[in-house]
Amino acid sequence: VAVEMFYHPSAHSVTLHIRQHCPPTPGQTEKAPFLIPLTLALFDPNGHAYPLQMSEESEAQGNERVLILREREHSFTFIHIDHPPIPSLLRDFSAPVKLHYHYSAQELAFLFAHDTDAFNRWEAGQVLFRQTILQQLDHPQSTLNLPSVIVEGAQRILHSETLDPAFKALALTLPSEVELFEAVPGEVDPVALVHAREMVKVALARSLRHGVNRNRIVVLHAAH
Repeated sequence: VAVEMFYHPSAHSVTLHIRQHCPPTPGQTEKAPFLIPLTLALFDPNGHAYPLQMSEESEAQGNERVLILREREHSFTFIHIDHPPIPSLLRDFSAPVKLHYHYSAQELAFLFAHDTDAFNRWEAGQVLFRQTILQQLDHPQSTLNLPSVIVEGAQRILHSETLDPAFKALALTLPSEVELFEAVPGEVDPVALVHAREMVKVALARSLRHGVNRNRIVVLHAAH
């Protein structure tokens, strides 16, 4: 499922254009569209979910919606959106599909810090960590300083008074070596990849070492 978002500042609205595609399989070259529920929320710059009102509706219907995809392509327009939103898509993993949306590093960091959906918050952090590890693999640095957006998101999770400690540990755990190997196209030096992951792990622990005492167990657990 591929999603594109278009913000219309003069109309204070946003349109999501959604396409679904399934590659042909033996004996079935033409795939009919699937019925796919896609749960979403749209966040403002302060981390609050916008009330979601479609252009054909008379009032907002909550700040989280389930869009039902029945065709190959759909467009959904939401109104009364004052700023370009950051979308939280496929919340709670609402359908077993591969989602394609071009998030910037800043948007991923925002979701890592603010998303109220645990799955998407964890996923945003995993993508950020994976990108950072692979960048370290391609361009090794003897001393690595994590981007501030990653550190700020990790600190927000660590210092949260509402998040479960088990989720904190999970959210701050780096992708495994197996996941990283699968993410690299072509051949890869396994020693270099493990070393790149270790560098990011050390940099993350160093950036969080001033966490409050009750969170030390979380940092130690996540470091492993």
